[in-house]
Amino acid sequence: MKTVFGFIDRKFGNSNAFIKVLASVKNDQLIEIEKHIEEFPNNGKVIYYHIPEEVNEGTLGFYTLNESGTFDITSPISSKYAVSTETSSYNYFEIIETNYSFSENKQKLISILQNGITKTHEISSKLVLLTTDDFLIGPCSTKNKAEDKWIAEFNESGLIEVRKNDVNIIKHWDAKYGVERYFISAATINSPIDHYLDCSTNERVVRDALKILKEEKEVSEISRRVIKMLGDLVSETPSQVRKDRVTRASELLINYLVSDEEINRLNNELLRCEAVIEKINEKVGEQLVKAKKKLEEDHKTITNETKQLTSRKDKLQGEIKDLKSNKKQVETDLEKANEALQQKLKEMQENVYHTLVNLLPTPNFPIVKSKATAGVTSIQSSQWFTQENEREIEIGDLVHLIEKLVSNLEQINVEKNDAKFIVFTTLGAILFRKPLIIKGSNSFDIAQTIGWTISGNEHLTIFPDIKGYSNEALVSCFQNYKRLNTLKSLHLSNIENAPTELYMPSFIDYWGVSINSSYPELFMLSVKNIDELSKDLLDKLKYIPIIDTEEINIKGELRNARLEGTFTFGYISIKSVIGNTELTNNKSKVYKDFKDALEEITSMDPRKIKNEFKDWFRLLENASDNEEEITEWVLQTFLRDYMNNEQFKNIADELLVGEMLTL
Repeated sequence: MKTVFGFIDRKFGNSNAFIKVLASVKNDQLIEIEKHIEEFPNNGKVIYYHIPEEVNEGTLGFYTLNESGTFDITSPISSKYAVSTETSSYNYFEIIETNYSFSENKQKLISILQNGITKTHEISSKLVLLTTDDFLIGPCSTKNKAEDKWIAEFNESGLIEVRKNDVNIIKHWDAKYGVERYFISAATINSPIDHYLDCSTNERVVRDALKILKEEKEVSEISRRVIKMLGDLVSETPSQVRKDRVTRASELLINYLVSDEEINRLNNELLRCEAVIEKINEKVGEQLVKAKKKLEEDHKTITNETKQLTSRKDKLQGEIKDLKSNKKQVETDLEKANEALQQKLKEMQENVYHTLVNLLPTPNFPIVKSKATAGVTSIQSSQWFTQENEREIEIGDLVHLIEKLVSNLEQINVEKNDAKFIVFTTLGAILFRKPLIIKGSNSFDIAQTIGWTISGNEHLTIFPDIKGYSNEALVSCFQNYKRLNTLKSLHLSNIENAPTELYMPSFIDYWGVSINSSYPELFMLSVKNIDELSKDLLDKLKYIPIIDTEEINIKGELRNARLEGTFTFGYISIKSVIGNTELTNNKSKVYKDFKDALEEITSMDPRKIKNEFKDWFRLLENASDNEEEITEWVLQTFLRDYMNNEQFKNIADELLVGEMLTL
């Protein structure tokens, strides 16, 4: 295997060519080939199979060769070697000969590089100038925009490297352009630099010279600062270049600058000239008029701004006075409202206390465990909860649980389609450990139906006490759960009539992460009128499901179903439900449109949308194949009570279900 430098001599066939070798590569240098036929029999060339289409005849490059497997020594056109790969490990520079020596014609050489050399052919590399005294100047790139000349591009320093020529120069007759071309290895730049050619502009030379003189003037004593400055002076630019720049700058200044005496003499002569005096007076007058006009405009602007600020100040003072008056009135109203609230709470406490005392059995009696009678007990200031003692059936798996829950809802007159959405929303509350709010005039009956179906007698119903309610009182009721390995449910009823909302957020936060087996797996809150809950509570519970039962006509149906024996109390093991992923495995068909609409209209973070709603969509698509029904249920259940009418309407319209929803 050998590496050579050459050019595409002739293409033939669809994708083959001959390479004319100019030099071999040894130790990163180009070595001229003297006997082509001997080194590359039979025709002095190399075959190149499957040459890229974009490569043209005359293209220069470096190639790695292997012996050809098809070489025929008897065929005059057969090649012993074939191109293995074109390599980019090497590079070359093209030499342009000049008629000037480096030692005597530096300015001529600088002029050639700055102003350009007449172009005789196209080059594909950086160029290097070869002087008559055998110096190599470069390499340097050429400007692409120059069409008829090679014009050098300089780096910021303006310095071009100069080396004594001690490398092989490879010649090549370019038949396309009819010129002799010369090349050297790019490894030349690894050899020591002998000199620099300073191609900086006159402006740069003068500026650097003044900087050099200024720095050298400041170095007046031997100190750390001086040592540092001396180090900078040496390292920035070669010393000879610095001296040359100072000398060149001096010559420029001598040739182009006018002495102070000559300037003063000229000024005196000009000032005696009447035409000059008149012109000066004319210009001074024009400037005075402009200055006066500007002063008048500035004065007018300042006066107007002062008036505006004064008016604004008076307006703000009036607003402050009104705000103080309003604040005083609000404080007075707040004080009156607080007094009225305290009085109302006192009355409500007395009324509820007396009513519960009359309703509850004697505290010393035990809980009654009969078929149709609820057990009732008193916990902390008449905290009231009920727990049934009905005959129960065990539900074997999640499929049968869904069927039984849909069946019980249908038994109390809930339409099957609504029943399915209620069932899967309930399952989501269990699977995702979210509380479930049920609102409307039928909220109590729906909550009881859900609880008794999935938990049987392990369903607790609590009526919060106005005065004595607390999270401690709530948790104390959990000791009444008997089966810790089956689903347990809790229904906190009519929370709008008690201070429950003060305690709910903290309980829900803890319940959401608790692994205490005595805590319920399903937590339901029922409220007749959602408007009686505070906005602060809804903001804290944002995006938990709120099922609306106002339009479901089931009044009295739950009791009738129980009396007729068509209502089933059931229970199911926790393992059959918790951790089940079958219902959320499938990709949602409608989630993306919902996400895009919510992101566009509310600017909600896409990550929050995904966390809050994506799994709900996957789950609820088990309830219906109708995409509009799924979207409508999600909007009513998860968004309706958490945003204003305008935002809600815009989202519904964007999802093409606006006419189906009641605002």
